[in-house]
Amino acid sequence: MGFDWTGYIQTAKTEIRERLQALNEGLLRLESESGETALIDELFRHAHSIKGSAQMVGLDLVSRVAHGLEDALGAVRSGKLSVSPPLLDVSFQTLDLLERLLEDPPDQAALSQAEGLAEHLAAIGAGGPVSRYDAAALMTADAGGEEGVPDGPATPALPAEGETEWPEAREQAAPERPAATAAPAAAGRMADVMRVPIERVDHLLQLVGELASLEQQGRALAEALNAHQAQLRRFRGSAGSPEAGLTGEQLEKLEQACARASRLVRTARRLVTAQAILGREIRDAAMDLRLLPVATLFERFPRPVRDLARAAGKEVRLVIEGEETRLDKRILDELYDPILHLLRNAVDHGIEPPAERVEAGKPEQGTILLRAMPRGRTVCIEVSDDGRGISIEKVRQAACDRALVTPGEAAGLTEDQVLQLLFRPGFSTATQVTSVSGRGVGLDVVYSNVHDLKGVVRLENRPGEGATFSLEIPLTLATTRVLLLECGGVAYALPGALVQGVMEVDAAAARAACGQQVISWKGRTVPLWPLDAVLGRSQRPPAGNRLAVLVTNAGSTVGLMVDRLLDEEEVVLKPVGALLESARLVTAGAVLGGGRIALLLDVDAVVKAASHVRAGATGTTESESARRYSILLADDALTTREVERAILDAAGYEVTAVADGQAAWEQLARRSFDLVVTDVEMPRMDGIALTRQITSDPRTARIPVIIISSLAKEEDRRRGLEAGAAAYIVKSAFDQENLLDLIERLIR
Repeated sequence: MGFDWTGYIQTAKTEIRERLQALNEGLLRLESESGETALIDELFRHAHSIKGSAQMVGLDLVSRVAHGLEDALGAVRSGKLSVSPPLLDVSFQTLDLLERLLEDPPDQAALSQAEGLAEHLAAIGAGGPVSRYDAAALMTADAGGEEGVPDGPATPALPAEGETEWPEAREQAAPERPAATAAPAAAGRMADVMRVPIERVDHLLQLVGELASLEQQGRALAEALNAHQAQLRRFRGSAGSPEAGLTGEQLEKLEQACARASRLVRTARRLVTAQAILGREIRDAAMDLRLLPVATLFERFPRPVRDLARAAGKEVRLVIEGEETRLDKRILDELYDPILHLLRNAVDHGIEPPAERVEAGKPEQGTILLRAMPRGRTVCIEVSDDGRGISIEKVRQAACDRALVTPGEAAGLTEDQVLQLLFRPGFSTATQVTSVSGRGVGLDVVYSNVHDLKGVVRLENRPGEGATFSLEIPLTLATTRVLLLECGGVAYALPGALVQGVMEVDAAAARAACGQQVISWKGRTVPLWPLDAVLGRSQRPPAGNRLAVLVTNAGSTVGLMVDRLLDEEEVVLKPVGALLESARLVTAGAVLGGGRIALLLDVDAVVKAASHVRAGATGTTESESARRYSILLADDALTTREVERAILDAAGYEVTAVADGQAAWEQLARRSFDLVVTDVEMPRMDGIALTRQITSDPRTARIPVIIISSLAKEEDRRRGLEAGAAAYIVKSAFDQENLLDLIERLIR
C-alpha cells in the first residue's frame, strides 16, 4: 500500500504559493532583464517544483498547468523561444489561475480553464505560436474586491495572432530594492525557517498570562509562609520560659521547624522571582515571533502596479524601501487592502500619462515610493508619488456633486478640511466608473481599516508634484499601553494613546453650562461625564473630589470621572467573547501583571453613550425622560449582529436583534419599530425580500430600512435601493459614526 500524502496538502499549498510569489517577482524582473540566464533557470526550477509538489499530493490540475508553464519556460531556457510581451502575459495569467486552483474550494471557472491552458502552454513550449489563451475568461473581475473591483486589474487585451506591434517591455513593474535585499534567499537556507501558526503564538501569550497568575499565587504563598515564620519565631521566643512547660526535645523540634520555615520562605521567594523573569522572557520571545519583515507584504505589490500601469497606458516605476522593518503578522495581513487602494489611486489619479508628464517637464516614467520606517512603538508606511497632486477645487466640486457637502459649506472649508473629504464614504473624483475607480469605494476603506488597527492616516499634498499618504500603525496589536482605573469597584482600561491627562475635580462644584457639567482644562471648556453613569451602573452621589480622565475622540476632548487610578501598563488583550452582552462599551479584556482582567473601554462608544447622560448628581439619562427609539436588527452572523447591537445600544437605542429576515418580519407583526437594519444574505428570508415586504405593506411602509451587507457590487447596491432601502452600506466601508449619523437623520 502506497504512502498517503493527503495529510500534506496544506503544506504543499503553502509551498506552492511561496513559489508562485517567487515566479511573480521573477517574471517582473525578466521583463527588464530578458537575457538573464540565471533568472530564467530559477523560474524554470520554481515551475518544476510546483509541478512535482502538486503531483505528490494529488493536485492534478495544478500539476498539469505547472507542467505547461515548465514547458514554455524550458523553451526559453533552451533558446527555442525568446522572452516577449505575449509570453509574459500568458505566464502571468497562468500564475493567477494557479492561485485560484489552490483556493478551498477551488475556483470553478479556474477548474474549467485549467486543461485548456495547460495544453496551450505545452503547445507554446513545443514551438507553437505565442498568443494569449482566452484572456477574457481568465480575467477575475468578479472574483473579489469592493464593488467588484479585482485585487489587480486584468492584463489588457493582447494583439491578435500574427500582429507584431508590441510595446517595448518596461521597467515599470520592477521595484527598486537595496542591493543587500535584492537577491533571493538561497535555497539551502530554507531549512533554517520553521513556520509557526500565529494562533500558537497567541496561545503562548495567553499561557504567559496564566503564568503571571501563578506568579501572583506564588507571591501570596510566600507571604503566608513569611507570616507563619513570624508566628513561629514569636512562639519560640516565649517557649524558652519556665511557664511554657516545654521539654528540651520539644524546644529542639521547635527550632528545627523555625529553620525549615525560613528555608521555605527563601525558596518560595527565589521561585517567584525566577518565575517572573521566565514569564517576561517567554512573553518577549513570543512577541518577537509575531513580528515579520514588511517584505512579506511589500513583495505582493509589484505585480498589481505593473498590471495597473499597463492597463492605464502609463509608465510607472515602483520603488520599495524599508523592507526589513518588522510588524505584527496580523497587522501585515490587514494592511494589504489599504496599501493596494493607495497604490491604485497613485497609478490611476496621481501619475500622469507620459505625454502630460513631458509637457510638465517631468520624465515620462512616473515613480511611486512604498516605504516603511520604524518610529518607536509604531511603524510608518508611506505611499508617495511624483504625479500631479490633488486638485483642491476638483475635490470641492466632487463633494458638492455627490451631495456630501453643500456649495456654501464647501466654500468655507480649509484646504486640510477639503482633503479630509477624500476619506468620506461614497467620495470619488472620477468622472466615469472603471475597473479601478469611480465607484466611491477606496480611501474611506483605507481610513476605516487603519482606524481598526488603532492607527492614523495622514495626507500631504503637493500640487503639481505629487502626494504622500502616511499610515502610522502600532508595532503590534498583541499588547497595548493602557491607563488602568477603577470605577464602582471594577477595573477598567483606556488606550493610552487617547488619554490626554488626568486632573482632580470637585464634582459638586463643577460648573454647569446649558445643563452640562464642564471643567476648564488648558484654557478649554471640557464636558464632564461620570463614567459609572455612562456605563449604565448606578451612579453614587459625589463625595468630595473625584478624578477626571481627559480622553480625545475624533478631535474632541471629554472628561470621564472615575474613583481612582491604578497604574499604566503594557498589557495583553483578550477578546471578551460572551462578555459583550453584559459588559457595555467593552471591546476586550486587558490581562494585568497579576493575572487579573481589566475591561478595555471603547472610547468612541463611551463618548457616544455619554451624550445620552446628564452629568448631574442624579445620573438621569435622556432615555429616562424621553422616548427611546427602537431599532430592529437582522443579521445571521453572530459577531456582526452583536457588534452592531453594541454600537446601537451604546448610542441609546432600544435594540431587538434576530438572525434572519423571517424572524424580523414576525417581530414587525407583533410590535412597531422606528427603523430596521438588515443584512442581505440570510436564511429563510433574505434582506432584499424583507425590505421589499416592509416597504410594500401599508402597516410598515413608514419604517426606514438600512441594508448593511458584504455584497459590494453595484448591482447589489441597486437591488437594495430598488427594493426600497433608505441606504445601502458595504460592510468593508462600515463606519459606526456615519451609521449613527444616518440613523439620526432618518428617525429624528
